Amino acid sequence: MKHFFTLLAFLCVATFYGQDFSKEWQKVYELEKKGSYKTLKKNIDDLYSKADKAKNESEKAKAFLFQLKNENVLKETNYQKKIDRLQQELSKSKGIYKEVYRWYYIKTLMSAYDSKQYSWSRNSLVENTTAELPENIDLWSKDHLRNVVNEQVNLLFKEDQLLKETKVVTIKELIFYDEIDHNLNQSVFEFFAVSFINDYTYNSFWIKPLTNELSRFDSSFSQQK
Repeated sequence: MKHFFTLLAFLCVATFYGQDFSKEWQKVYELEKKGSYKTLKKNIDDLYSKADKAKNESEKAKAFLFQLKNENVLKETNYQKKIDRLQQELSKSKGIYKEVYRWYYIKTLMSAYDSKQYSWSRNSLVENTTAELPENIDLWSKDHLRNVVNEQVNLLFKEDQLLKETKVVTIKELIFYDEIDHNLNQSVFEFFAVSFINDYTYNSFWIKPLTNELSRFDSSFSQQK
């Protein structure tokens, strides 16, 4: 009897941690194709909760990024909400998934920077900066954003060993990139570095702190096999 309960407990644990998410994702993709984004929101929220409960970091990250994507379509989010949520995921995660969240955190900050350019040009008072970073991103100055982005970029590439040892195929489902299937054997470090250069090279102050590390890369990543 003791062995029976031990086996039963093992099967329950195996079932819990080995949960399959394919049916849930199939339903999500069907709803997305139909444009049923409000219904999709509940499905993806439930999928996130299920992955979180199962401690499946890959499925959880995929669901989280899909949540952000869907909220953009429904216009139910803003930069503040995105940043708050990404910070929460960053604080709870580790390993390669933490760095994926950090990558999207940087991209979100950069998008916020671009969106604020007009208001900064209209209101010079926004240039005033405080020693302490305001919680509300609308109160951030250019210097605030630059400092936070540079800090996060340095933290991202500080994990160079992890990023170099991880192949893109490992996080394929978490990357929205048209040419991704051509680059599955590349390292995540190379993907992040080249994408960073391609996206932000026009802003030299973002690249400057990383010049030595990134100088060997060019914009041919999408052509590599």
